[in-house]
Amino acid sequence: MEKSIEKFLEESLKSEKGIVKKRLLKWGASLNMCDMKQEEILKLKRLMENGTKIYVNDNFELLDKTVIDRYEKEINYIYEYIEGIMDEKRKMDLYISELEPTEQEFIYLKYRKGYDFNFVANKMNVSRSQVFRIKDFAIDKLISIIKKYENEIF
Repeated sequence: MEKSIEKFLEESLKSEKGIVKKRLLKWGASLNMCDMKQEEILKLKRLMENGTKIYVNDNFELLDKTVIDRYEKEINYIYEYIEGIMDEKRKMDLYISELEPTEQEFIYLKYRKGYDFNFVANKMNVSRSQVFRIKDFAIDKLISIIKKYENEIF
């Protein structure tokens, strides 16, 4: 029984709706992810500054240039990763902006703030079943909007 549920979930994530929901989850978490990556960069910079000098024979000497290069490469890799996240976020912002205001509000509350359906219904002052209808309409519209801009969902 448990394997059939897992298989169902795997298959549903491969559908167009599943892919759009995954993209919305990434969109919602993008700013937090970028904040965490910025912290990682600051940590690497501190390590690079503090670690570039070592104590040898009662004197501080600079570390090998290759160590500094490794730090800089890792920092550049993280910057590129952040830029990729922000590019995807900008795309999703554009797509979401084409939705109706109530659909935008639902997307924001559900995927950016992470609220459950009951709280979203209460916040939007609609019934729980209406929230699910709004969700279905919003996801279906996003599928067609993404296809319009990207020619495919995948």
